[in-house]
Amino acid sequence: MCVIFWDFDGTLVHSDHLWSGSMYEALTTVDPYTTMTFEQVRICNREGFTWQTPDNDYHQLTGDAWWDFMHAHFVRSYTRFGISNEMAHQAANLVHGILKRYDNYHLFPDALDTLRTCKEHGATNVLLSNNYPDLEDVLVHLGLRKHLDGVILSALEGYDKPRKELFDIAKSRYPASRYVMVGDSESADVVGGKRASMCTILVHTSTPSPLADFNLATLSEIPSLLF
Repeated sequence: MCVIFWDFDGTLVHSDHLWSGSMYEALTTVDPYTTMTFEQVRICNREGFTWQTPDNDYHQLTGDAWWDFMHAHFVRSYTRFGISNEMAHQAANLVHGILKRYDNYHLFPDALDTLRTCKEHGATNVLLSNNYPDLEDVLVHLGLRKHLDGVILSALEGYDKPRKELFDIAKSRYPASRYVMVGDSESADVVGGKRASMCTILVHTSTPSPLADFNLATLSEIPSLLF
């Protein structure tokens, strides 16, 4: 039996500055004349996310607590560039809803067909993503959830890729004789997958990874490679 673990953003879907864009839209909604720029928001987002410091212990930051942690990051980011505390909180309260808006996510054209084909070959498809805890709502709307046998999210587990513990959790829930990790990040998906003794496939990157078992330009190449 083969279990294929799939990354989400950058692998099955792509988005355009998802977090910074959502934060900036939230701010301009409450203050259309804000002096804070989009580039300043991007500067703030160079840190502050759990997956940027995966070696830290985030066991107390799962589910709603994870969102509370992020809300504090949003507020700090806004006030860092002169936004009042009151307005910063107002904007931070809007980020979650904007972030989950479906039009922020764009399926790669071969994503659904590839997932479907892998299932037809007997594989188990599981999403394994460094992501927010209520991502499943988006997966359902995009048509991805029906092609997935399970979903494992870092914000519900307290570990972020490439932590081996997250991959061990994934393997324990889906026992198999063969494991594959598909993702677009060498540092998160390839390194993490290798630590967990998985076959690793890096996709959608112009820079091949010498660490990955395979470097592919498209998802549609995966079924013929594995089966």
